[in-house]
Amino acid sequence: MEWTADVAAGGWIRDRLDDPWRGTMHDVVPHGFAAYARILHPRVSELSREREEGRIDPAVLSVVASHLAAHSGTPEIHVAVWDGWGGLVGGLGVPPTPAVARSSNADGEDSADPAVLERHREMLARSIHDPFNNVFRKHVWLPGILSDEISRGPRLVLPHREHVLFRGTIDELMDAAWAQRVPWAEPQAPQFTASPSLVWPDDRAWVLATDVDADATIVAGPPALIRTLSTDARIEADPIAEGTVLGPFADADGA
Repeated sequence: MEWTADVAAGGWIRDRLDDPWRGTMHDVVPHGFAAYARILHPRVSELSREREEGRIDPAVLSVVASHLAAHSGTPEIHVAVWDGWGGLVGGLGVPPTPAVARSSNADGEDSADPAVLERHREMLARSIHDPFNNVFRKHVWLPGILSDEISRGPRLVLPHREHVLFRGTIDELMDAAWAQRVPWAEPQAPQFTASPSLVWPDDRAWVLATDVDADATIVAGPPALIRTLSTDARIEADPIAEGTVLGPFADADGA
């Protein structure tokens, strides 16, 4: 998979989204497909009804990708990733101060691998507002996971969202280890790799959308694809109607 500056390739999606937003799935999912399915994200915990926002389980995505591959006439795909994930792209900012947050367990011990914690501390240091120490500090370019060329490059601009765009093939997402191999993978912590925000094949037979604020991923495409997803026991998926209002604990009919 590789970065592409040809963001015009996603213009057709922008033309089929609601702008301004209307509070339905079509804020982020294109109109005009024959059928739609909702794929639920992992639960926050075993005892919670809440689902993770903005993240589809990597193993589930690989299964979904295998179904998507069977319903397109081309293996080539575009993958868009929201550029707002912390540390994904470089930008101007102030270097982190020596005092950064720690992650610890109930006994006060570090709760993760040191490399993972260091990555987490760097992210926190870049995101915490520190007016006392930073007021006179000079802004400098802070690199992200992606290269400076990509960070400074064009974005696929959709209503209220901007994305970095990549080109690849669907088999790359069918690989269960995709989160370790994509260009935006978290170097020491692939479990924190961002989910693709949008995926579509060159023939536009379907589209997969995972919005940062959503607790479910939506697939739009032909009825046969939606039936296959909805009957696969490995996926928590159900068909939904066009125009569905999505939200926590929403029923398939949008209630």
